[in-house]
Amino acid sequence: MYLDDPATPKHRSRRRSSNARTEEKETPDDLRRRLLIENKPALKRFAGILLPTLTDAYTSTVNLNVRQKVLTAQLKMISNMDTDILKDALSGIQFASHLATILSQQDHPSLVFSGIDAAELLLRRLPDVYRYHFYREGVIAEIEKLASKTPDPLPLNLEEELSDDSENDDHMGSSSPVSSRSSSSSRHETSNISDLVSGMDSSLTLQAKRFIEIHEKDETAAMKGKAKDIMDSLTGLAEGLQTNKHPAKLFEKLAAFFNADSLKSISSFELLNSGIVEALLSILQSIPGMSFFLPLFLKLKLTN
Repeated sequence: MYLDDPATPKHRSRRRSSNARTEEKETPDDLRRRLLIENKPALKRFAGILLPTLTDAYTSTVNLNVRQKVLTAQLKMISNMDTDILKDALSGIQFASHLATILSQQDHPSLVFSGIDAAELLLRRLPDVYRYHFYREGVIAEIEKLASKTPDPLPLNLEEELSDDSENDDHMGSSSPVSSRSSSSSRHETSNISDLVSGMDSSLTLQAKRFIEIHEKDETAAMKGKAKDIMDSLTGLAEGLQTNKHPAKLFEKLAAFFNADSLKSISSFELLNSGIVEALLSILQSIPGMSFFLPLFLKLKLTN
């Protein structure tokens, strides 16, 4: 047996020593990344189960602490998972509607911060999927409302913090899987409580303004226009239902919005802001309107 034979004890010992040194240099973050890369089937199953479960957990509780933890976990998953796994895990969730609800309810500023963070991440990572739905579901509209407010002067420590975040966002590429804002909740918790409370509304307004500046670009005009056309069509239907004495044709058009698949059907934002609810309420309060609406609407639902 030759001395340089790979099977010699001396060579095996050298190889083990080299592997040990490599493992010693591997940081905990490196180890986690390696395990995620090596176990994609398990990660895909994990994401497919956990993301919907977390969304249900958020909607089924009013406990602020639980909701904060849910959003933090979802932000980490959206930040770090491969886009194909993330897209598959979110395919069965109305996540745009979920974010729109968080932004519109404004139960607590920390939840709104996380909602904007999640929207920004999804536009960076899955723009083809979520940009259009953010217009349809009212996510962009809610952020525009926040951005339209006049901010009060920020405390100095919050102003510096937001400035650092802005610089990090400028250096981050659109394909980067990790958002520099995913740990914003922890940073806010470490700030002085009184300054945080006094400057929370202003920092929300500034964050919303930056979001609009970054994501409201010329290439989004077509999607925005398409969403606006749908809203205008629904608004016209609502007006017609309230003024037309024979609304059968209008009922048929309205039913078509409910017969589409879940991604193309009328959204809750459109339902609430188009005047459709008020129009239907007005019709259903009258006997002639009731006799028109129910048989026709049920017939159209059953035949499609």
